[in-house]
Amino acid sequence: METEEEYTRRVKHFVRSGMIMAGAYPYGDLMSIERPWTEFYAITPVRTITGKWVYMEKIFKRRVWRSTGFAQEPYTEYARLFEMLTNDEQPN
Repeated sequence: METEEEYTRRVKHFVRSGMIMAGAYPYGDLMSIERPWTEFYAITPVRTITGKWVYMEKIFKRRVWRSTGFAQEPYTEYARLFEMLTNDEQPN
């Protein structure tokens, strides 16, 4: 039986190789955080975690895995500083 780390590595491989279509699903339970919040300059419009559209400003982004009911899907979240600080969602 494979460990959780081996399973995660295998799923990431399938996503990167295109065997699983990597879609952006904002709904679902947060399963794990792939990359922590990093500073990002939004040149094109992006939707923040509160649903607001922002562009041409410095914001933060992170890469997370969300459970969509059938499988886990990667998703990039964007937030302004105060949205990031007030977001209390933690991985299950």
